[in-house]
Amino acid sequence: MQRIFDIRITRWYFKLLYAIGAWLVGIPAQGLLAALSAPALVSSLLSTVITLASVIVGARLFRGRGEPVAPRRPWWKMTARPLLSRVLGIISTLFLASILFLAITATLGVDESVQSLGSTPILDTTINVALMAVLAFLYLNSAIRLAKIPAPVREPKFKPKLKLI
Repeated sequence: MQRIFDIRITRWYFKLLYAIGAWLVGIPAQGLLAALSAPALVSSLLSTVITLASVIVGARLFRGRGEPVAPRRPWWKMTARPLLSRVLGIISTLFLASILFLAITATLGVDESVQSLGSTPILDTTINVALMAVLAFLYLNSAIRLAKIPAPVREPKFKPKLKLI
């Protein structure tokens, strides 16, 4: 049985193109929903689904240096190295904390928070909190599990000098 995604992305510039492409997919989708006068909740849900799906598919397709290309990654493995998983998990946690802080201070009536949230509905903020919590969990879980297994041997970047004599 052949897998649906037999593609593996190993070069950093293709990973960057994937990330930009995944980000650009959401723009026409949200524009189409706005043109169809869809509720803001539908647009928010679509944006969340596109973001989560692109992160999960990217985690399945990307391969790090020294990582075997052909086999499937375990469900919990988001990156090839624990440090990258930890950094992305911390970034997601900081985003989660900032959204929660902004929502709590806006609820308490702090003027700056209310102005920065603007007309963002509570449900939209809740969806963003859930998305960031899921991403933080996935990346931090990956970092913890990757730290427990031995790292693959890195290939040297340098080329040995050719001796003619």
